[in-house]
This record gives sequence, structure tokens and C-alpha cells, in this order.
Amino acid sequence: MAVRQSYLSVEDFDSLLTDYAGRNITHTPRTKAKSFSGKEEFSDGTPASIFCYFLKRHQQWTFDKSAQIEGGDAVLLSKAASGVDKNDKVTADGVVYYIKDIIHVPGVFNDDGTVTMVYSYCNCFLYS
Repeated sequence: MAVRQSYLSVEDFDSLLTDYAGRNITHTPRTKAKSFSGKEEFSDGTPASIFCYFLKRHQQWTFDKSAQIEGGDAVLLSKAASGVDKNDKVTADGVVYYIKDIIHVPGVFNDDGTVTMVYSYCNCFLYS
């Protein structure tokens, strides 16, 4: 019996966005720098439109052995190439969120030993 390896390619993820639930939102990259007082401050970059999957949800908590882990106000699945990162801002339906946690999901393991990242899973919170 042959073993079949399944994986999600970049093209597969693109077609999922296009065929089902993809939408455009505004992504604002942010950079972190220390001020003269030593406090970390963020500065906003140039906003750009990205095509992604964005889902609002009720705030939830996951129970871990050590503590409660807070779930976000929204989930964002974006192409790895879109460049979303932790602490960036995204705007959907006029509401601004920031990305608190991000997981870059691999999909294809190449023959040369490298890995192709397919999409990023982001845990988003309301920006105040």
C-alpha cells in the first residue's frame, strides 16, 4: 500500500480564499523602537489592503494546566506572503484590531530542506 502525503500548498490556500470566504481588509505594519526614556513605542507604517479570511468571535478563554489563556476578538488567516506580524494593526468594517499572537503555518517541505510557509494564523484583539 502506497503512503500518500497530503499538504496544503500556497495555491490551495489561495483558492480557498477566492472560492469561499476571502475578503479585503486594511493591514498597517508597525515597528517597535525605544524612546529616549527607555519606553517601547510603536510607529505605524503605510496601510495596505490584504486579501484574507477574517472572522469576528466572542471573547473566549482556553484552560491550560498553568493558567487561563485569553482568546481574541477575531481570527485572521492570511497568506504568509502578506507580511502580517505580531503587534500589527488590521482594520475590518471600520473597527481596528491588533495582532497579539501569530503562528506561521508551513505547508510544503521542499527537496532542498527548506519549508514553504503557506499562511499565518493570527489572534486579534480590539485596539484601544
